[in-house]
Amino acid sequence: MAEDNQDTFLSPVQRDALVAGAAMFIDEVFEDFVSVCNGEAVKDCPVLSECLPRQFRRHYNVLFLKRFLVCVVRVADRLATWNGETIPASTAECLALRAIVERAQVILEMDAEEEGKEPDGDFDDFVEAAFQPLLAMGASTRIRSFFCCSL
Repeated sequence: MAEDNQDTFLSPVQRDALVAGAAMFIDEVFEDFVSVCNGEAVKDCPVLSECLPRQFRRHYNVLFLKRFLVCVVRVADRLATWNGETIPASTAECLALRAIVERAQVILEMDAEEEGKEPDGDFDDFVEAAFQPLLAMGASTRIRSFFCCSL
């Protein structure tokens, strides 16, 4: 049943794009992490400043970034074996998943453009399934739009 569920939400091309997007995001976050370890401010790191909420910047230090990197890897691992279950287990994992899906969408669009075709759909159904508890808990419209609908 779980296998059928995954096929309902993702085509093989979309699944590959998610895995590639996850690998890309891991590399990007790791590069920014190294920059912060070398004294650069988080606000000057392109990927971290893009995917982490600005209002909490004062809390972003090396320890936070280590933990965030672990969250990114955990989400990537769950994506590689996703079978329809909820993916994010924390706010940081929601942020990571959102960034990964954004990269996967870009990958789909670039691949389609290269081949002169239309992109292989979007990730709306996947996002709804992956973020189900957030949606089911009656998250406010603002939170839902940030995590789910702005992709």
